Amino acid sequence: MSTPTLMYIGPDRPFGLPLRHNTLLRGAPEEAFPALGGLLTEHEELRSLFVPVAELATARMLLTMPGTATHRAHAAVAVASTARA
Repeated sequence: MSTPTLMYIGPDRPFGLPLRHNTLLRGAPEEAFPALGGLLTEHEELRSLFVPVAELATARMLLTMPGTATHRAHAAVAVASTARA
């Protein structure tokens, strides 16, 4: 089984992490950024912003459409990150 390549499509530096929009990751996000472990539990919408590269076009389209789960997740992470700073 191959390791999936994921792209982070959320806001830059969520919760102060050195993670940028369009960052590519091989494997689970919490393996690349161990600090994500607790954040992924606390902010479940954050996980949905790591999308398989094969689904990237659809995810980016949904990111621009208000009311979609992807758009709401991006907004929620942006607000929670700002509130925590």
